[in-house]
Amino acid sequence: MGIWAEAFGGRATRRLTGGLLAAMALGVAVPATASAEASSNIRRSPGESAAFTLTGSNGYSLYFKSEKGQLTVIASRLRPAQATIAPSGKLVPARVAPASESTYLFRGVARDPATIEADLGPLGKVSLSFEPSGKKKVTMIDLSDKTEKCIGATKVVRRLGAFVGSVSFHGENGYTTAEGVRVPGTVGTSTFRNCSQLPKHSPEEEVLPERPTVLGVGGKAALFALRDAEAARFTAFEAEDLGGEVSVFRVATAVSKPSLFTFSPDGSRASVRPPAPFSGTGVYRDTAAGSPTWSGDLSVSFPGVQRPLTGDGFVKPVLKPGTRRGA
Repeated sequence: MGIWAEAFGGRATRRLTGGLLAAMALGVAVPATASAEASSNIRRSPGESAAFTLTGSNGYSLYFKSEKGQLTVIASRLRPAQATIAPSGKLVPARVAPASESTYLFRGVARDPATIEADLGPLGKVSLSFEPSGKKKVTMIDLSDKTEKCIGATKVVRRLGAFVGSVSFHGENGYTTAEGVRVPGTVGTSTFRNCSQLPKHSPEEEVLPERPTVLGVGGKAALFALRDAEAARFTAFEAEDLGGEVSVFRVATAVSKPSLFTFSPDGSRASVRPPAPFSGTGVYRDTAAGSPTWSGDLSVSFPGVQRPLTGDGFVKPVLKPGTRRGA
């Protein structure tokens, strides 16, 4: 799962990861992640990355990272749902609060993180070189309580400075724009880490379905909804190829009271009405006479894009009523 498994943290990570895995099993395209880079050498030689943040219009911030020939740009109004690096070199943890954001992937950039040259097509252009200030930030990461399979650097050294040249970004449908000629940032030890752990459960316990779950998969977008005694949690996501060497992964999350996800114990009906950045209602029906249907006016607002989350394109709706107490 790479960065997407890290996006939500704690209990939310465990809950939402299952939905993303289920979506991939049903054919939803998810961008390649850093997990393919994992090797036993990463602790000893983790490689380097570049990172800087550009302020965009309409309240958005753009988090740039160049690493191993790929440029990643996260557009979000809040702290991103994956760990980032501040211009001071401080490691910033992933956001856990609900929000909507987009992550853009640009392949084919230079592997030297101190030089970033990338044609972002209609989204903009980057032509920057790193000028170090002579200062650095050192962060020690304690992995002593992790297994040997936990891969990542234990000492992160970031050189402080500025990226000089030009950078511009124009989000789809003008949701944000940003430009810069001198942007504070850092170059140094990669913070990639893979510390996946097996879920804890007894062999006798049924693992799935763990909680009442609705999963709808369409041509571009997918919805994953989960409910327990505490809350209902909703995640919509989609991956889109923007052409050339550019792709985008959009994700939106929301949390509500459990009553906004209703369902029948026999698994024949369900209704979800998530709060913003969602709008409308999704209705699941399964009768003995035909295939399950997923209808209603439910939609989601990704940055710059409004997507329907019901309709004819959602061909494999699933409802799992759950088997555990508290559902």
